[in-house]
Amino acid sequence: MNVNKQGQNTCERDMGLPLRGILPSPPHVWQNAFLKVARRNILPPELRGSGRHTYNAWRGDKFLGAAAAKVLHYSGRTHTEGTATKLTAIALSNSFMAKHHGTLLPGLSSHIGNLSEHGIGTILEAAVAEIFEANQPAVDDLARWLLHKAETSPDPNAKGQLLQHGGTVTVHNIREGSDHSPIYTATANLNGISAEGKGSTKKKAEQLASETVLGLSFF
Repeated sequence: MNVNKQGQNTCERDMGLPLRGILPSPPHVWQNAFLKVARRNILPPELRGSGRHTYNAWRGDKFLGAAAAKVLHYSGRTHTEGTATKLTAIALSNSFMAKHHGTLLPGLSSHIGNLSEHGIGTILEAAVAEIFEANQPAVDDLARWLLHKAETSPDPNAKGQLLQHGGTVTVHNIREGSDHSPIYTATANLNGISAEGKGSTKKKAEQLASETVLGLSFF
């Protein structure tokens, strides 16, 4: 593919939906493709699956990551390596996908209510593997929706999730900015991974730090 305006337009056309402008919600292209997937190939054995879901999930994880990179590249926006990594980590995390499983896994909500976040993420990634070769635009649609959702709808209870997983978050005593416009810095830690977040209030700083660590930890 040539990296020029013509090649970019070709890529966008092949993906089925424009990458710029208003994001369709919910992701209908993905949902329609998902409804055609053979359930036995994406569900675990305890839900009458064939046992292929783990291998399919490994493949699907790679395909979805590649789709997310392509969506970011052709989004018409500038992302630094750090912001792209952070956004992708949050959007493709098990906790984020599990939170939106009703939209992403239509028709399965009543069957997967007792599964862990990892279990739900595995099903979604297995479905990506089943769909990718025959319908790449559907996977691109999924990646686009996840990235947009992660960027515009941060988890309001990220600190609670962090603490539930055994993490910690601390607000430093040092404040930046003026007395009337303070900037607080918080540090979150989880399983050896740490990140800082800054905000105009302690709560906002804790929220940002917690979101970042959860995303980088792939919860």
